[in-house]
Amino acid sequence: MRHAMRKKLIFTFIVFLFFLALLEVVCHLLVASDSEYETIRRIKLGDNSLQVHNERVIAQPYLNYVPAPGLEKKGYVQHNEHGYRGKLVPMMREENELRILCLGGSTTYGWSAPNPDDAYPAQLERILRDRQTRWKKVNVINAGTPSGTSGELLTQYLFKFRYYKPDVVIINTGGNDVAATLANNYSPDYSHYRKPLPAMRPLPAYSAWVFHSRLAAYVSIAIFFPELTAGQTFYTSKGKPVTNWFGTSFTSPQGLLDLEPDELAFRRNLQSLIREVRADNAKAVLVPFRWNREKAAPRAQIKNAAEYARHENVLKEVGEKMNVTIAPFPFDTITTDNWVDNCHLNGPGCREKAAHIAEYVMGILPDRPESK
Repeated sequence: MRHAMRKKLIFTFIVFLFFLALLEVVCHLLVASDSEYETIRRIKLGDNSLQVHNERVIAQPYLNYVPAPGLEKKGYVQHNEHGYRGKLVPMMREENELRILCLGGSTTYGWSAPNPDDAYPAQLERILRDRQTRWKKVNVINAGTPSGTSGELLTQYLFKFRYYKPDVVIINTGGNDVAATLANNYSPDYSHYRKPLPAMRPLPAYSAWVFHSRLAAYVSIAIFFPELTAGQTFYTSKGKPVTNWFGTSFTSPQGLLDLEPDELAFRRNLQSLIREVRADNAKAVLVPFRWNREKAAPRAQIKNAAEYARHENVLKEVGEKMNVTIAPFPFDTITTDNWVDNCHLNGPGCREKAAHIAEYVMGILPDRPESK
């Protein structure tokens, strides 16, 4: 009896090992070598050459985070060595050059356009080249940062992009600020919504051996490091800032905030950004965030709609008060089929957006080039 039981256990163990080996082979065959899971696995095993290339963004002092220089994904070099998307524009301006800076979040970055040349800033550059004859060269810089709020736009301009000396700064923002505004325990510095971007480090030797198995590695990543594959490394899940200086009871039962106008960080950040742009003798164009309600989740349609409307109204109020050009960007500017999700566009959609914004940029260009 004991002998039969032993044989049964051995057989079960062998079958179990066979299925583990089969799953290991499946993981090896189905998971692409350049996938997030495989890249994380190799970094955890100590492959330092992949550290910068794991995520689209990396931490940087004062700027919070920037697009990872030299990132390659989906068959394209996504970011140049200066740390922004698309072609590199030299810091020094050339004679008779028109320079446009596009600030924004993922909708400026072009999240759903795999080729950087299909993002709206790159398409805007081609449109302006074709439509104007005053400048020998037109350069449009894509300073879009994935998930960037008005706070990131302000710091990115203050500490980096003002030194490129743009003639026109297009500010397309509002959507990510809504997410920050709706998060619990609102704080104007967005510390309730952001956390320091971590550096991914190799595992210690006593546990790294597990990651030699792709099956074990992928299961471990899914359980213990889900934020690394979800692109959520800079969001805090607790919604509680370390220094809770602003207060804790600013979220209403409806999920909207009962804030005084001057307590809304979006308004303050936008005003400061416009002042800084003007201090550099550049002109600003404001473009509100546009979302596709039909592609949003049902709960988000109700919860977010009022906040999107409020932030758009704030943008318009600030623009009118400060006498800034506003490109209204109505929903029907984009063809229905060119929406990829509730806010991102495909290549043709980005061209429609670029063509719409170009009309407002053309209207504020000076009669002749100015030296910077």
